[in-house]
Amino acid sequence: PNNYTSILVGGSSINSTKAIISSLPKSSRINVFSNGLYGQNLRDMCKSNKVLKNTIRFDYQSLITPKIVEKSLERCNSTHVALVHNELTSGIINPINDIIPIIKKYNKKIILDCSSSFGTIPLDPNLEIDYLIGSSNCLHGPNGLSFVIAKKNTLEECKNNTLYNNYEK
Repeated sequence: PNNYTSILVGGSSINSTKAIISSLPKSSRINVFSNGLYGQNLRDMCKSNKVLKNTIRFDYQSLITPKIVEKSLERCNSTHVALVHNELTSGIINPINDIIPIIKKYNKKIILDCSSSFGTIPLDPNLEIDYLIGSSNCLHGPNGLSFVIAKKNTLEECKNNTLYNNYEK
C-alpha cells in the first residue's frame, strides 16, 4: 500500500491503457511484445502516441517466451515494455512470472494488461509491475469500469503530461 496506488477509469480497460500510454513523458520508448489482438492494440496506442520503439510479434498461437524477451532487450534503449498477461484472442497465458524479472534486469518499466486475468489467474504479488491494467469484468463487476494499479514513484513521471502535451504543436 505504501508503494502503489489505484486509479479508477470510466470505460473498458482500453481507456485505462490509453490513459497510461498517453500520459507518459514524450521521451518514453516502449517495446511491445504481442501474440494477439490485445497486444496489437497496445502497439497501435504506442504508435499513435509516438512512444513506440519496437514491436516483437509472435504467432497468435505462441507464448511470449522469456528467452526472446531477454534477447530483444539486451541491446535495446527502450524505457518501457508493454505486454498482455492473458491474450484473450487465443486464450494464451503468457509466463509473466518468468518474464518480468528479465524486464527488470534491463531496468525497463512495465505496462501489463491484465484486463482478462486480474483476480482470476495467479500472478506473483512480489513482481515489480509499474502499471497493471485491469477491468471490473474480471472481478464479476459491472461493465464500464477499469483500473490501473501503479507504482507511486513511476506514476510521478506522468505528472503534468497529458495526451495534448505528447503531440507536436
